[in-house]
Amino acid sequence: MNNFLNPDEIFQKYPELEQKLGWSKSDLGVMLRGKVLGGYYSRNKKRSLISEQSLLQLISFINKNLEEQKVMLQSK
Repeated sequence: MNNFLNPDEIFQKYPELEQKLGWSKSDLGVMLRGKVLGGYYSRNKKRSLISEQSLLQLISFINKNLEEQKVMLQSK
């Protein structure tokens, strides 16, 4: 089952996003509107609700790409 969180809940559950990556609520909104993150805007609650699964997939993708960008130097 897919769990939807608002930006406050996301930063409460995953403070590293704000601390290490420097993401803000507006960044999450841009990623949601740009369909980088799954979710929707709830007109009743007047809040963006982001799929936790899509957030975890994005972080996994970012981590994988960062790992692949590491440069390993070997002396001859």
